[in-house]
Amino acid sequence: MGFGILFIGYIIMSVFSLNPFGDLAQLIGYSVILYALIKLSPYAKSFVYAKYATFPLIIYSVYSSALTVVSKLGVDVLAFDGAKIYIKPLVAIMVFAFHMLLLFGIRELATATELPKLSEKAIRNFVVGAFYFALSVFGTLNTPIKEDFTKYFGLPTLLIGLVWYILNIILIYSCYMWICLEGDEDMARKPSRFAFINRLNDSLEKKEQEAIRQTVERAREKRRKKKK
Repeated sequence: MGFGILFIGYIIMSVFSLNPFGDLAQLIGYSVILYALIKLSPYAKSFVYAKYATFPLIIYSVYSSALTVVSKLGVDVLAFDGAKIYIKPLVAIMVFAFHMLLLFGIRELATATELPKLSEKAIRNFVVGAFYFALSVFGTLNTPIKEDFTKYFGLPTLLIGLVWYILNIILIYSCYMWICLEGDEDMARKPSRFAFINRLNDSLEKKEQEAIRQTVERAREKRRKKKK
């Protein structure tokens, strides 16, 4: 359906970007995400808008990746690299807009498939993300209190961002697990080549079975009370 591809692209964009060639990882990640959103677009209107929101991020990633590669080759790119300081607030806004549309798309699809918990988690992630990006954008502005802000709020902002990205990864994987095309509900899940993915699948399956058991028990208890 597209959530599996979205999950892979999001991990590349977020986790694998934490390296000296992070811009290149983001370029690959956003490109994979774009492909996933093309597949998801027919199922929620917000995914269509999120798809278009990836274009400027891909363009910026191309620009940043080119500067990184050229600088590694010993070419002086100080003049071009300096422009990134002024672009960063705009990029932060674009990243937030992309995530807002992505989370709204997940909420829209979760509501349509009657998965209220996923819908609630999408809203939760949006609220956390709005707070994180407000701090991030403020930290990039050239204000008189910028140094004090960086000193006292720099690390907390990074930690909030880390937690937020992890929450998004978990949410996207939950969508991959719970939302499927009509007729695919009873299909057996194929084992992954990655052991941690299989362990995660097993854990979620146990939780699913426990949730079903609790639901059945509650229904039986209600029937017993009605008979009395």
